[in-house]
Amino acid sequence: NAKFEQSSEPFAREYFVYNLTEKPTLSPSYQDTTKPKIQSYKIINNREIHLEFSEEILQPENVTIFQDSTDVELHVIASSFGGNSMKMLVEKQDTLSYVLNFPKMEDLKGNFYENYKLKFSGRTIVDSIAPVILNSIPQTGSIIEDQLPIITIEYSEIILAENFLSKLWEVESGKEIEISILKANSDVIQLQPKEKLRNLSSYKLELKSFDLNKNNTKSEILFIVIVRD
Repeated sequence: NAKFEQSSEPFAREYFVYNLTEKPTLSPSYQDTTKPKIQSYKIINNREIHLEFSEEILQPENVTIFQDSTDVELHVIASSFGGNSMKMLVEKQDTLSYVLNFPKMEDLKGNFYENYKLKFSGRTIVDSIAPVILNSIPQTGSIIEDQLPIITIEYSEIILAENFLSKLWEVESGKEIEISILKANSDVIQLQPKEKLRNLSSYKLELKSFDLNKNNTKSEILFIVIVRD
């Protein structure tokens, strides 16, 4: 009848023109179910082990190392975790096969392995290289605007608290400022003066660090405190 009665007709047909030059907007999504793993590892010497993970993981707990053929544990003295990497300081290794075990290795998306194991051969080479400062905050010659600064020193290897010595001096007066160690037993050491530093004054931080083989390094960091009103 050439017309559409909306109240009585069951359906209607109409035409439209589709623009074939337009591209549909797609937003693909997927769930990452790939479990993390140890991408690479390096036995630096008879004390140090470095691990690299395939992705950033949560900080692991209760990581252990045992001789492969026995239940004799190779004790982990200290470790330093960096998200996708980990350094471990252990007892002296022998030329044996060892198994490193993570009770749980979990990434940031919740994918995880339970009892992840890595088998490796021990090394007996002794570390003869002194620790090296890779970075520091502040760096020598810096101006800082904090009278209670947190001083951060990054080393090339893990430094235990008992193997780290530091002194902070006010240059103009020669006064020694007591320091608290906020973080140690890691490759990153953090310090903080126990009292406020004087404004418009220069300071010298003396550092001496040892590794487990008594290789040592000495260094100084000079900085100025300028707090503007």
